[in-house]
Amino acid sequence: MEQREVVIIGAGISGIGAACNIERKSKGTDYVILEGREAIGGTWDLFRYPGIRSDSDMHTFSFDFRPWRKSKRLASGEDIRAYLAEVVDEFGLREKIRFGHRIEAVAWDSGAAEWTVSGTRNGDEPFTIKTRFLVMATGYYNYEQGYRPDFDGMEDFRGIVADPQFWPEDLDYTGKKVALIGSGATAVTIVPAMAEKAAHVTMIQRSPSYVFNWPVNDETAGLLIDWLPGQLGARLVRGRNLALNNVIFALCQRYPQMMRRFFMKHMSGLLGGDRAYTEQHFNPRYNPWEQRLCSTVGNDLFGSIRDGRASVKTDHIDRITANGIRLKSGEEVEADIIVPATGLKLRFFGGMKMIRDGVELASGQLTSYRGLMFANVPNLIYFVGYTNNPWTAKADMIAHYLTRVLNHMRKTGLRVVMPELDENTADALPMLALTSGYVQRGSDLLPKVAQDEPFRVYQNPYKDWFFIRHSRLNDGVLRFSGKGAHAEAPTPISAIAAE
Repeated sequence: MEQREVVIIGAGISGIGAACNIERKSKGTDYVILEGREAIGGTWDLFRYPGIRSDSDMHTFSFDFRPWRKSKRLASGEDIRAYLAEVVDEFGLREKIRFGHRIEAVAWDSGAAEWTVSGTRNGDEPFTIKTRFLVMATGYYNYEQGYRPDFDGMEDFRGIVADPQFWPEDLDYTGKKVALIGSGATAVTIVPAMAEKAAHVTMIQRSPSYVFNWPVNDETAGLLIDWLPGQLGARLVRGRNLALNNVIFALCQRYPQMMRRFFMKHMSGLLGGDRAYTEQHFNPRYNPWEQRLCSTVGNDLFGSIRDGRASVKTDHIDRITANGIRLKSGEEVEADIIVPATGLKLRFFGGMKMIRDGVELASGQLTSYRGLMFANVPNLIYFVGYTNNPWTAKADMIAHYLTRVLNHMRKTGLRVVMPELDENTADALPMLALTSGYVQRGSDLLPKVAQDEPFRVYQNPYKDWFFIRHSRLNDGVLRFSGKGAHAEAPTPISAIAAE
């Protein structure tokens, strides 16, 4: 049976970042990356809808060890895939990645002090790998299905339904009438992209989102990157942009009404000063940053609305008809194509079972340690990024922490590491403090966090810089021990087992 020191599950941004950090800081580690799909990139390979791009600027979204050196602020999906391919080739990772490996279960055996990873490859061929350390870089989205409300009459529609998560490669929407359902990041990206060729695009929403527009290029960033030596310019731009993100978030938390007025004025200006349209269609029911802030670039969304190529309807859907969508108001939006940009489904562990000593663990019953390990679960690090900052800013720190742990265990000869917590005394809090629909629908699937260090999860890279990158490994909670029978008995997990 194959034996590895480390198994990384997932070849998206987190898995690639973890592997690069091992190559940089923990040379000699015997590891392999298992990827269920046939390409790198994770979410950025899965989603291929028109206009797909990051809603975080690339100077902070790129890895800290491989900064983005262009002035372009928000990168397209194609740009991101190309960037990841360059990183993979630069660090020689392709020979470490095994595609088409779908994981069904990971099981920890305390006696052997190792994980067993099992699943199928190439469709139906079973495989098993044993590993001392497991890195879960699977994210928390369900790749097999998104969220779609049960709209009455969908079966009556005579046109095409184009799901953003499974976009038809050959879909020609030139000259077509498009009705898009939704108002989140996916919607504000698809609408202006389709409006370039479609006859008209109508965005139908129950409630709007806050939208902030960025210039296409960051000219200051371009100058700093071009003129300063080495990576200094890119690092200065990265630090500046992270600071700006966190200032905006802090202001939204402390002065929500002031920031509401700011965003309303900003969006009204993008619409050419049309305050009435802004009040009707871009006036969210929640305060800024209670849900993710949507980003546009070059005023593409509001520009398409001003030009008459797109429009917004704020209403509830009564039913889908043969020729489009009928709203509660009685108005019918004609459509040749319906795009249900209605959200994502959460799924932790990538749908695989997690078992410890014969007992299956439910993700919603676990407690996070520093946002990167689970209390009472040995030899496992997982990746979840920020909600108010680029995912990669947190992933970089977790990957750095991974190498600290691996190097410490190699130096000391210890085989097991585990955060200890009496689950009965933990004050459970939601892991993602957002009111977004996808978070609320899947809240039971998400691990919990506690209020006290080191079980608290921050949405602040400056705090994490200290608590993750520079805190002592020996913090009184993280316990290292020997192998198998020589290790102390692990903490009972009855409180966190699936019922």
